[in-house]
Amino acid sequence: MKKIFGLIIISTLLFSACNTPATVNSSAATATATSIPATATATEIPPTSTVTPLPPTPTLAPESAFIKGITLNYSSHGPKIGTSGSEKVIQQYILPSGANYVALIPTCWSVNMRDTSIVCSDEFIEGGVPPVTDGELISSIHYLHSIGLRVVLKPQALVETVHVEESELKTRHFNSDHWNAWFASYTTFITHYAQLAEDNQVDLFVVGNEQEDNTQKEQEWRAVIAAVGNVYHGPITYAANAWEFEASRIKFWDALDYIGTNGYQFGFLAKKDPTLDDRIQAWQPEIKRLEEMSRQNGKQVIITEVGAMSMSGFSAGVTNGYHWIPAAYDGQEQADYYTALFEALKDKPWLKGIILWSISTEFLQGGANDIGDSFIAKPAEQVVHQYFGGTPIMPTPLPNFIEEPANYFSLFKEDLVDGWSLWYEPSNTAPSEFTAQDGYQSSYSVLFPLSKWLELVIAQEDPIANISQYKWIEFYIKVGKRQPQTLFAMFEYWSPEYFTFSRVVDINNPNYMEGGQYQPGTWQRVRIPLIDFGITDQDFNQIHIMNCTLPCSFNNNKNADDIYIDDIRLVGGK
Repeated sequence: MKKIFGLIIISTLLFSACNTPATVNSSAATATATSIPATATATEIPPTSTVTPLPPTPTLAPESAFIKGITLNYSSHGPKIGTSGSEKVIQQYILPSGANYVALIPTCWSVNMRDTSIVCSDEFIEGGVPPVTDGELISSIHYLHSIGLRVVLKPQALVETVHVEESELKTRHFNSDHWNAWFASYTTFITHYAQLAEDNQVDLFVVGNEQEDNTQKEQEWRAVIAAVGNVYHGPITYAANAWEFEASRIKFWDALDYIGTNGYQFGFLAKKDPTLDDRIQAWQPEIKRLEEMSRQNGKQVIITEVGAMSMSGFSAGVTNGYHWIPAAYDGQEQADYYTALFEALKDKPWLKGIILWSISTEFLQGGANDIGDSFIAKPAEQVVHQYFGGTPIMPTPLPNFIEEPANYFSLFKEDLVDGWSLWYEPSNTAPSEFTAQDGYQSSYSVLFPLSKWLELVIAQEDPIANISQYKWIEFYIKVGKRQPQTLFAMFEYWSPEYFTFSRVVDINNPNYMEGGQYQPGTWQRVRIPLIDFGITDQDFNQIHIMNCTLPCSFNNNKNADDIYIDDIRLVGGK
């Protein structure tokens, strides 16, 4: 008998329970050129929501306008920057938000903290971000301008080992010769992108990002800024690190057009159930420092990068810098952080703008079980739209599908359907520990030992199946008395240009389960609308059933009994 289930430990996603949807406030404020719009209420929205796209316009916001920016972050799970796929993401998520600037971030690398060279490679760096070519940047810049969005170019010079080795030094220990070599390499790196910015009429250039271990070398940085100014004639800033408030230690702000600082950790407070006023007050120390810096230097301030994860305790600093600590999804936490950010910074004449981190190039990013920075399909999306003056987000009612009994695609009953296999094992043979002689109206089912494995994968390589004719995925599940606390499902799909994941759904949601709750020792049908994954007509080649959080931990279901799964199929409807 051929079986179709494999297992893989995933270490790139954290999934948890979703919040209960609530009514959405449909009002939206209008942004002014010098301030953030008025107060908006953060409200929960369903993970499947739509916006009415704004019509493309070639009219750019005036240079005097308040910068309402969003970073477009190239994801290895989505289409590349500058392709038709990423343009679709911009149309779907950025244009309706009310943003008037988009930040692009090409990244180059040093090997480690002892390396004095910066190399821009087309190769993906393990643990880092995917490379972006000059051609992709140019294409994206031209497209953004063509639809009325101004562009921030913010090149990053990162260090490989800092991203993959916790023990790696976080500061450079160079002698003067080493520093001279590093600054020479940095100047070559940054003036290359400055020339690209000049040639393609980029609207704001960031001369450096979070280089806090060397920005005390004032004269070297003045030389870098002068070299950039020789080739790029638009406005220039530097993006200081929020940690330890690097901006206050920089002495070369007079050589730049704006004071720039990233805003991570600003507004954090260690208080249980803080009110909005508590959150706004937590911003006041940073606001006072930035206002005083603006007065002393005669420059406006740009928050060059700020964002929030949608995880419980984010505002209390549970992410601990670069080290994520497992926590449950909490979309309201992210929304509340954004609301406090906008409220605390509104109507500040010394503030030029805010650039949010981030929207990725993934089509189905965000959603109610994603703890990451993307605010798409989460309560914070409505907050951003309201403060940026974008299109209000209206909940999409779930359609009342009528099942077509003859239209289904059975992936597993007793045998593996032809064309499907273990994605990493050509033999098509599942380990015996996944086989159970206890099926739903059949001899066999699949055993998912939660105490040992974190994920089951059903997969095919070729041909790729299209999901457009189906409305649900359904299967039967049987649990023991010690029930699973975390259990999720997700699709993965491919195209010739990229691969990506669907949104993640919580199998434990009572709306999906026959009877509304687990009945130990009884086979129960689970039926999940495909629209809840965000998918409607995509190709797909993998389905995941997971017990996994980031970092992956067996503690989630360590006390749960093993579960049985049977009769997995896609069901059509109308």
